[in-house]
Amino acid sequence: MRARSSSHLIHLDPGYTEPRDAVRLLRFHPDGRSFVALVGEPESARELCWWNLPRDARTRLLSADDEEYVRELPPDPAVSRDLELVAHVVEDYDGGVRVRVTDTWANPTEEKFPPLDPEREPPLRTFSAVAFTPDGGRVLCRQGAVVVVWEVDPWRVAATLAGDAAVTDVAASPDGRRLLTAAVDGTVTAWDADTYRVVGRYDWGVGGLHAVAFAPDGLTAAAGGERGRVVVWDFGE
Repeated sequence: MRARSSSHLIHLDPGYTEPRDAVRLLRFHPDGRSFVALVGEPESARELCWWNLPRDARTRLLSADDEEYVRELPPDPAVSRDLELVAHVVEDYDGGVRVRVTDTWANPTEEKFPPLDPEREPPLRTFSAVAFTPDGGRVLCRQGAVVVVWEVDPWRVAATLAGDAAVTDVAASPDGRRLLTAAVDGTVTAWDADTYRVVGRYDWGVGGLHAVAFAPDGLTAAAGGERGRVVVWDFGE
């Protein structure tokens, strides 16, 4: 199929000329008038670029690395629904790994991150996924076999979601009332996002699960497992 005549090619920066300058993540603002793009490969310098479509211009640029931190680590950073907050996993000069949340609209840019406790700090690279809740008030971090829920303001651990098996993925419902975690034993657990109590558990006997997601209306959910299988179900209260 040929590209539509209304298509528009955007070059985010003239300096992006190497194969490593690949766009790895795209997120639209809910109004569809702007998006943010992550440029760069893991283990290298990466930048987040905000683009305003009506103006056809870049509005902001955020480098993943700065003088305070040695480097940014995988996974890819998470961006809040309104594109204002960014959560990175970073390694600092103390040798610790932490999640840094950047308010990109603050002037100067405001950053939040938990204090480093060397005795309790998890080993390097234990963060394997980060995501925001829809309101941007919490960050969901898959850390080893559990999900740690961080409240952004004030920055604190709100809960740790763990089950009988290692958690592989986490998703928040569009209204922010429920969380889903998928696990290697083939189960999906539903959590109340206010009390962090289990409100449901699903097991279809399809083997280990590696991904979970809500549909935009919050009434349908899906879980992905082995051998290319995806389970889609009606999500009830």
